[in-house]
Amino acid sequence: MQILPLLSSNIPLVLRLSKRSIFLNQFPFTLKRGKFIITTSTKCQRLTAILAILLHFVVALKWVLDQWLYPKSPASPIWKYVLMYYCIIFFGAIGAFVVHISLLKEETVFLLNSALQVEQDSKMRGNSIVHKYYIVFVALSMMGIILMPIACFMFGLLRPCMPPTLTSVIYLKCKSWDDHVSTGIFFTTCGTILLYYFSLAAVATAAFGITIVLDYPTEVKLILIDLMKR
Repeated sequence: MQILPLLSSNIPLVLRLSKRSIFLNQFPFTLKRGKFIITTSTKCQRLTAILAILLHFVVALKWVLDQWLYPKSPASPIWKYVLMYYCIIFFGAIGAFVVHISLLKEETVFLLNSALQVEQDSKMRGNSIVHKYYIVFVALSMMGIILMPIACFMFGLLRPCMPPTLTSVIYLKCKSWDDHVSTGIFFTTCGTILLYYFSLAAVATAAFGITIVLDYPTEVKLILIDLMKR
């Protein structure tokens, strides 16, 4: 296991990524002065994020159900099924995670604050360990939060009839994924902005859930194990 001596703590990485991944207020807690605190002022933002995820989940699910209930000849290529099944699983997992964290907000806040406190105490005793793989993981998460919504924004502009874009079920003229319907710049822009917001909420939620909620407490445990071996 490689150790990087240039950084003295994971805490700056965790706080920086947390600020970027929960700024949409999709969770019932926020970050203030280096600590996670429960808040009741983000209910509308949280419901908006869940609604955006649910809408795009329904779009992907509708496409799959249409293929089974109203089969076409020739049948759609396999890669389209694979893409839609992936979207259904991913969107469903993200939505379930947001609901799960909302129900267990006290436990989640306690877990994250405890991990931060344990590492802070370890640092004050002169024990500072930062693993290279975690830095890379945090960097990839930040890149995903920035780049993926931009890619989805361009996707919405170029392929308005391709699921899981919401406009693919609104435009009645959409006969295939490659259609370019003339619906006006207003409707196209609205659908694209909604897709951008949804993708930002989904990617940020996934980054926070995997890199912070799941990986960071485990990283703190590994730090303690490394210190015990010394």
